[in-house]
Amino acid sequence: METQDKIRLIGLGICLAGLLALSNCARAVTFDIEAGEAIVTLNRWAAKADAQLLYDFQDLLGVRTQAVRGDLPPLVALERMLRDSGFSFDPINERTVAVFAATPLCRPELGAAAPLPPCLPSLPTTTIDRGIKKWQVEL
Repeated sequence: METQDKIRLIGLGICLAGLLALSNCARAVTFDIEAGEAIVTLNRWAAKADAQLLYDFQDLLGVRTQAVRGDLPPLVALERMLRDSGFSFDPINERTVAVFAATPLCRPELGAAAPLPPCLPSLPTTTIDRGIKKWQVEL
């Protein structure tokens, strides 16, 4: 087999894998999830969508999601649930989704164990590169 044929086969394989991943995300699922506490409703979404969610439990305490009903692609349903909650999501792969605060959360904790420094209006920031995304954090 020639090198060009091998390259074509590899390219075809990549395209097919991409199409399969997209079809998994785009398939309609019947959702009937009431509005409520995010911890509960997001777990119901994950069960219906046959997906895994990654989130910080502490960040979602007290957060409420919107109701979602109907035959929808899972990511469309998740977007509707999180609308106006201050949270967003990012698909990691075809079966895993990360849910996170759309803006960094202000936390009053001080000390080395604090996940984020206290929020103050004019703090300098720096960029942290985590490989996939760059985050602006207060110093």
